[in-house]
Amino acid sequence: MRRDAARRMLPLVVLLFAAVAPLRLRGQVQFVAHGLGSVSIDVDDQDATSGAGFGFLAGAGIRLRNLEFGGEYGQHGLGDDRKAKQYGGWIRVFATGQGRVRLYLVAGIADYRYSPASGSRSHSVGGSVGPGVIIPLGSARTSLLLEARFHSGFDRLGVISSQEFLSVSAGVRLAP
Repeated sequence: MRRDAARRMLPLVVLLFAAVAPLRLRGQVQFVAHGLGSVSIDVDDQDATSGAGFGFLAGAGIRLRNLEFGGEYGQHGLGDDRKAKQYGGWIRVFATGQGRVRLYLVAGIADYRYSPASGSRSHSVGGSVGPGVIIPLGSARTSLLLEARFHSGFDRLGVISSQEFLSVSAGVRLAP
């Protein structure tokens, strides 16, 4: 099932890049990619399997002025015996201003697949939201990306469940 989702996303990303390639020649669109390492913290203190762990996010997309959007894949460790895989998309809305350091708000929607060491696997469509900052590293093409997100499944809104966690990420953003 995971391979099917990845196979479905790849043609969409390629189609997206092909559709906007002529616009890039005019300087209106910029391609971006990011790779982030993260620490994820399960916020359910009632669940014996809650905890924290390491993870990653990788994504690619396009930038139009103060807006970026694209697809991403991630994996989040939520303790010794549980993890969440994320297949989805993101959008970054940058604060106005033209400084080198750029603040933004990131939001995402994804299919989260939870895998406990014991018990049955589950999945939930959910979302994430949080602040971030981009700090250029030498050139405008390579930047440090720092962000924090709250992730939640949409199936149990209004209650803290084992499908909600925080992630704090740092990594590199490339704009070739």
